Amino acid sequence: MTLSGWILGNRLLWLSASIGLVALATWRFSFSERNRKGKATIEFESTAALALPVVGVSFTRGTVWNQLLSKFRTDLWGMLRSPIFIVVVLFALFFLVTTLVMVADEAYGLQSYPVTYAVIDLIRGSMFVFLIALVTFLAGALVWKEREAKLNEVVDSLPYPTWISCLAKVAALTVLIATILAVGVVAGVLVQTFKGYTRYQLDVYFVELFGLDLINFFCLMVLAIFVHVISPNKYVGYFGFVALMVVNAFVWRWLEVQSNMVRFGNLPNYIYSDMFRWSPYSTGLKWFGLYWLLASSLVMVLATLFWQRGEETTWRRRFRTAVVSWSGGLRIGSLVLLAAWMGAAAWVGYNTLILNTWKTEEQTKSLRADYENRFKGHSEFPQPRVVDVRYEIDLFPERQEMVLKGTEILRNRSDQNIDRLFYNTAENFTTLLEVPDSVLEEQHSDLNYYIYRLLTPLEPGGMMQVQYEVKKESVGFENQPSSGGIVSNGTFFNNQIVPQLGYQPAMELAEKRERRQRGLEPKLPMPELAPDDLPSRSNNYISNSSDWVMVESVISTSSDQIAVGPGSLLNSWEEGQRRFFHYKLDHPSLN
Repeated sequence: MTLSGWILGNRLLWLSASIGLVALATWRFSFSERNRKGKATIEFESTAALALPVVGVSFTRGTVWNQLLSKFRTDLWGMLRSPIFIVVVLFALFFLVTTLVMVADEAYGLQSYPVTYAVIDLIRGSMFVFLIALVTFLAGALVWKEREAKLNEVVDSLPYPTWISCLAKVAALTVLIATILAVGVVAGVLVQTFKGYTRYQLDVYFVELFGLDLINFFCLMVLAIFVHVISPNKYVGYFGFVALMVVNAFVWRWLEVQSNMVRFGNLPNYIYSDMFRWSPYSTGLKWFGLYWLLASSLVMVLATLFWQRGEETTWRRRFRTAVVSWSGGLRIGSLVLLAAWMGAAAWVGYNTLILNTWKTEEQTKSLRADYENRFKGHSEFPQPRVVDVRYEIDLFPERQEMVLKGTEILRNRSDQNIDRLFYNTAENFTTLLEVPDSVLEEQHSDLNYYIYRLLTPLEPGGMMQVQYEVKKESVGFENQPSSGGIVSNGTFFNNQIVPQLGYQPAMELAEKRERRQRGLEPKLPMPELAPDDLPSRSNNYISNSSDWVMVESVISTSSDQIAVGPGSLLNSWEEGQRRFFHYKLDHPSLN
């Protein structure tokens, strides 16, 4: 693009408008506070002396809850009247409604229904940056409200427990964010109605916005209030909270720490589907949600203990006050919270660190580079081609498990004897291979790469049969879902989960920068179109180990499920609580 024509005119127009706004603001700006017009004058008349009422002093549980409710109402009403709150919310709603009206029924340039989960994604993309800004600003305003108004000495001397201040402010901020989310839901439903779509799915709105997302916001609120409690002034508190958010979002990844137990307030990724809703991910979401709610509650206890009351601001004095304050019901409650959090942490850690392990992004990249460095030379060795496949598949959708047994017919289409087979197995699946008349010569479990030496080499044109069994067992819940294919309803998978024959270029690192850092040569998107490069030209975009194949499949699943496979449905039947489907191709197809 060049700065000419319409682009130049556009820039000149809006630069002129911006300069005009700056000029107007400069003209109207004044360091002195303007007098309000029409200010009322109140005249006091002398009256006869009145008898003071007799006040009864009562400190009961009812009094404490009344104090909490009063403090909550005061804080909530103060935030609702804040000019910054009003301006930010109006901007957020304008941005949200504009986005919903313009793109709620558009997807990839095509028309689509404004389904609820898509509208929720638009609400998040349009409003959440404003909500984070509100949490950042209002948390500081709440904590420092009394001190900025020079009323802290009066308020601090009032007879109420310290935990009331902390709990009331967190509750007020939570209700405020929930109210804005509710307004977003109303806007989403109205736009759906305007677009002619009436399947609102209010339960999906509730679970995602008022459940999963509100947990994240609650953690942010508590963290923000705690930072301001221990901060020497409000602006240092703002800086500290923003810095912590940046660290939590980016630094853990740089340190190769990907556990959701460490990234504050983080929940596992998930996908909502009308077929299975949240079922594959619900267990992990619930436990991580409980883990972070308990952790945030403990942070609230710390904020309560270090809450500043009075003019003693030294840390030595505040530590001493915290030790004295940690008594009675607060001590019992915090110990119960700590025990519950440790129990949740133990269970989450057992599931995500012992039962289910994972690799960091850096570890995955290093393994890919190692795969290429160690086995790239194997691409020059001829391998047999798959020509016929038979599958026996047992699906257990209610347990998200599967057992696949496969039989492949291999043919040596090269002009050389083949004495070694190079097999790649799928990660997160258990694979058992049966290669007849062979020995397992090399086993590289870290790279899921196995080399079998044939005792009798496969001659040109020769054929052999290989069998394998692939299992997917669901044990506990994961830190991040690794395979969403096997689900309670709507399972989908292809033959990438079965053993792949030969060196697989798809396993190589693709990013130029990553390859350069590891000393790897630049990677071509595809082989050059050379007439003499017959091995490359024999591969298709799906597989480098198969030609056109015949496929036959027998699939069993639960009685309420329908299975679809390649080919025509030859037969279907039921045995016990299982339903069987028999599919077969009537002509060769891509594998």
